[in-house]
Amino acid sequence: MPRATGVTRQLARYEEAWEAINRLIRRGGSWSGHERNCFFVQGANGRFENVSAVMGLDVPEDGRGLAVWDFDRDGDLDLVLKSRNAPQVRIWRNDFPSPGTRVQIHLVGVTSNRQAIGARVTLNAGGRPRVKEVCAGSGFVSQNTSLLHFGLGDARSVERLEVRWPSGKTQTFRALAVNRRYRIVEGSEKVEAMAFDAPARGATSPRVPSQIPAPGPSTTAFWLLDPRPLPPLELSGPGAQKFELSSLRGHPFLLALGSLDCPRCQAQWEDWARERILPRSEPELPVIALLQAENARMGEVSALGTASGVIGLILGEESALSLGVLLEEVGEWPREIPVPASLLIDGEGRIVKIYRGAVGWQEIHKDAASIPGSVESRLAAALPFPGRHYSSEFHRNDFQLGVSYLEAGLETQALAAFERSLSRRRDQPDVLYNAGVLHQRRGESEKASRRYSEALELEPDFADAHVNLGVLLARTGALDEAERSFRRVLELRGDHAEAWINLGNVELARGRPEDAIGSFARAQDLEPELPQIQKKIGDAHRKVGNLKQALKAYERVVKLAPRDAEAWSNLGVLAAESGRPSEALKALEKAIEVDPGYASAHNNAGLLLQGLGRDVEAIEHFQRAVALAPHLSPPYLHLARSHLSAGDEARAREVLRSLLTLHPDHRGALEFLRRLGRE
Repeated sequence: MPRATGVTRQLARYEEAWEAINRLIRRGGSWSGHERNCFFVQGANGRFENVSAVMGLDVPEDGRGLAVWDFDRDGDLDLVLKSRNAPQVRIWRNDFPSPGTRVQIHLVGVTSNRQAIGARVTLNAGGRPRVKEVCAGSGFVSQNTSLLHFGLGDARSVERLEVRWPSGKTQTFRALAVNRRYRIVEGSEKVEAMAFDAPARGATSPRVPSQIPAPGPSTTAFWLLDPRPLPPLELSGPGAQKFELSSLRGHPFLLALGSLDCPRCQAQWEDWARERILPRSEPELPVIALLQAENARMGEVSALGTASGVIGLILGEESALSLGVLLEEVGEWPREIPVPASLLIDGEGRIVKIYRGAVGWQEIHKDAASIPGSVESRLAAALPFPGRHYSSEFHRNDFQLGVSYLEAGLETQALAAFERSLSRRRDQPDVLYNAGVLHQRRGESEKASRRYSEALELEPDFADAHVNLGVLLARTGALDEAERSFRRVLELRGDHAEAWINLGNVELARGRPEDAIGSFARAQDLEPELPQIQKKIGDAHRKVGNLKQALKAYERVVKLAPRDAEAWSNLGVLAAESGRPSEALKALEKAIEVDPGYASAHNNAGLLLQGLGRDVEAIEHFQRAVALAPHLSPPYLHLARSHLSAGDEARAREVLRSLLTLHPDHRGALEFLRRLGRE
């Protein structure tokens, strides 16, 4: 779940790692590196041997769940494997001839729970006792059959069978025949015996119901039950002229996704050009070819339109990503769109049908003339078989689509998806929160506050919404309300490091640095490796004049984040204020080494060198700071003083005039010039 407070926490990094894994999975990546499944059999010596390949069970899918049960009721155990990727379910029927006898026990609880979970069965056959229990949950998201299966070897009967029920009752049965399935009801003395079904031999094919139609010519095409609005697309035509798809609104059109280097795309478009001979009374269906190509190939794009009659446009990189994310969610395609592919767009700018692979023009034309306009007609067109539907409406998960856009860095599209989700249902605190985060990132504080408040109305204990709302309140100067928000978070979750940091910020702003130090210390206890917290501690100690503790905090920062130029620069300032100029200079030089373009480090180095009487070097650093950050006024003033100290009053005046050109009302520069005798 994204945050807008600007604090990077260990927990946030952990969540980001999980998001990356989930993206990998959704894009067809392997969770376990395509490790093949293994099947072990216990031999006569008690050792387990891997017989996976021999048994044909070493399939390469990413296995998730495995269950054992008598699928065909023939008295031996079969296997079902649930995998993450397709085929998601595999059933292995056990057709091996069994040399021994067996029985299965089906327990039905009455006083105990109906499934008899927790019941223990002790069975004596052939002079050997065997014990099994009815259990719930036999593996990861898996449950074996609740029937207890006993292999009996060469035993010819069950001498004694005892059931100890979860209720504490015990029942005993004697002289039971083998090769039977027994149904035992708690408290009943009657035992129902059933013979096993005859074992099947050889593979059989499932019977296909006659009402399911045979696949048509477009087996890779499908109508959408919930048409999807196209995301904003940046398109350019000849002469880099922008093309707006909104100009086609009101009539259907086709988006053909392809590449100039795709022979199948070229062949498809040429076929369309030959087939697009329609009666004059019928309107022409515009065809837009979206190509990922360099602008340098615009000549080829234009030639494509001349040869095949399609409108060739170049698709921007971000637009291609946006479209890829949408098709990944809608069609479970790879994010890098496979070409050729085509999207039929209705008059409202929504995707209504998707074609993967080459498709004939006659089919496209027929589809464009009969776009379903109601849920019932979309159902009839989209479902591959007839039936009766009982759902009142079909809507895709716009929240999940928004999350996918957000993970791809497409915040505008993500916000639009979240707002669509809210237009259907307002009672979604997670969606409200995420929309608030995006409004906050866009600088739309009022909208963000409203979304956070709505989320908190639905879920008053939503800690992160309280934190982000508190940040907004603090920025507007409502420090009392902001502090109440952060303290509410800490009532809910005392381990919320961000809340402690933001509470400390408010306490600093309210003139309570000692309290702030305490709050930052609590955050440090929770996130000891977070450099931002050490910076806060150092700044607070500096504010109360405790330079020793401030230095200690910033020394810790540069150990945790050695590439943080700001931290090195601040460490240099603190060392200078503590009367340790050589250490200060080393820290400032390190800041400039880490980031030569960091203007503040040059400015601070100039101040230190100026204080040491090294005006020439100071001037160089001030000049560098001015060049890197012309909008910052302190380097101008320091540079002017250095020129004046070096006896060059004219250069000092010139620097001050440059500052006044940018900031005509700058009081410091005006006062400086006045002292130089120029009001």
